[in-house]
Amino acid sequence: MFVSEKKPKRMFRVIHLSLVMLVFLTTLITVFSLKLLIDNIVEREFQKKTQSMSPAFKDYLSNEIGQAYSLQSKRVFTNIATAIGVIAGVLTLLVLFANRQFSRRVEKLNEVLSKVQSGMFNERISDKEINKKDELAELARHINRALDENTRLMMGLEAVSQTAAHEINKELSHLHNLATKNDQLEMADSASALLTLLREILELSKIESSTDVGMSKVDLCDIALMAAKLYQDAFDDAGINLIKPTNSAEVLGQEHLLINAITNLLNNALKYTQTGGQVVISVLAENGKAIITVSDSGEGAESDDLNTILRQAQQGKVAGYGFGLRFVQAVSIRHGAKLHIENTMPGFKVSIHFLSIGSKSVG
Repeated sequence: MFVSEKKPKRMFRVIHLSLVMLVFLTTLITVFSLKLLIDNIVEREFQKKTQSMSPAFKDYLSNEIGQAYSLQSKRVFTNIATAIGVIAGVLTLLVLFANRQFSRRVEKLNEVLSKVQSGMFNERISDKEINKKDELAELARHINRALDENTRLMMGLEAVSQTAAHEINKELSHLHNLATKNDQLEMADSASALLTLLREILELSKIESSTDVGMSKVDLCDIALMAAKLYQDAFDDAGINLIKPTNSAEVLGQEHLLINAITNLLNNALKYTQTGGQVVISVLAENGKAIITVSDSGEGAESDDLNTILRQAQQGKVAGYGFGLRFVQAVSIRHGAKLHIENTMPGFKVSIHFLSIGSKSVG
């Protein structure tokens, strides 16, 4: 989704080390080619200077000079090889240092973008990073400008929505009161339903656009128990067994939003579970994740694809699951969590996968 953390590390380390090896091998080839060239030149000059000498003296001189030249060339090329090794070592250290610096900068970009994704919309890349003179700094500046524009648009949309909602709420309240006075109960019920829907839409809009993070340590088991307490009487009246969790799993979150999300899921489960059925709330902590699940033994949904259910709800083809899941999805995104749904045939299961405190990624 964002700039990958692990792959660039491996990719650039391989590229940099490959360049070092290429420089090292090229230097070695150049040195040995130079040695062969010098040997040929020395041999030609020796033959040219000793043409007029007797064969015996020529052989003697060739042996003496050859030994001296061989000893000297070994010293020279040993020194060159040592220098090459030192240079290659220095280059390797420089490359590893540069790679480490680059990886750290990429991690900083990822950290900011991950915080924005989890709802911390005011997060920005630091001035220290954006004031540098390279392509990564330019990318950081573009990201900051995009985030600024996104925040501006969200604030404008929120202001317009709040104003429109206030006016609609006022008119609907007036219509509800008027219908009640005139004993037009059907119209009053419709106005009341519209007011409830409007409040739900406003709450959803507030969650999706809010920049107030306010995260604290919460236990998903406590969240589940508080939500279950609100609906226990309704489940008892409907003859449905509500099974509550006993395991604990701590996450960073906003307690009231999480309770509202679970009550939405319980409300859906209550609607679609028959008398004698059961609804189970479970909490699980494993592999760096904290998972809370609400499953029922009801009729389920037509699809187990979240986007399909939400789209059908927007088109008016399904009731109940759609808006409730839309709300739960917004809360999940707000907490950097993943929402999973599954038709269990019979029944329906909804799970929210959070990061456990101290973990780094949601799978």
